[in-house]
Amino acid sequence: MKHSQTYTFSRSAALSLVASIAFALLTLACFQLGLDLATTAFLYLIIIVLLSLQGSFLLSAVFSLIAVGCLAYYFAPPIFSFQVSDPLNAVAIIAFLTTSAVITHFVTRVRKSAEGLRQQANLLNLTHDTIFVRDMDNVITYWNRGAEELYGRQRKWSVRLLLTNCCKRSFRRHLMRSMRSCCAPAAGKASSCTPRQMEPTWT
Repeated sequence: MKHSQTYTFSRSAALSLVASIAFALLTLACFQLGLDLATTAFLYLIIIVLLSLQGSFLLSAVFSLIAVGCLAYYFAPPIFSFQVSDPLNAVAIIAFLTTSAVITHFVTRVRKSAEGLRQQANLLNLTHDTIFVRDMDNVITYWNRGAEELYGRQRKWSVRLLLTNCCKRSFRRHLMRSMRSCCAPAAGKASSCTPRQMEPTWT
């Protein structure tokens, strides 16, 4: 637990350092090139999206606020002041903040969902039960360790193959009979299956 917390802190610190350098270099380059507020805001948004893909929502939110400050101070007249005289520039900054917040929120949700699915897949891989998932075209999308032991094929050679190509010929009849009886997929959905215990008869 302590090791995990240390790793998380170190990773967040490294991301913060990289993001700070990226923001500083981008701000300097845009200011020297004389880019307008809209172009600079779009480039900031790219960095924030990339950061949200790697970091946390809080870290992305902090750098979104930093970006707002940079836009107001360096690119919205009068420059070198946080006061924004043009209402259109104020609207652009507010739109940037709103967009970055929405994108960061949804990206963070997708990352958490993907992490949850990855953890569930790891738990399924710990069991000795045979579990695999097939889509509507009978193509395997998941193959756990129990399936490796029962069918004699490693996951990397089984995923994305047709189900009937993953087993020796003498065992296919038993496999397909079990599939029809225990996990026929619903319309438009993939199916997951834990086959009944069957003794393979290799010949």
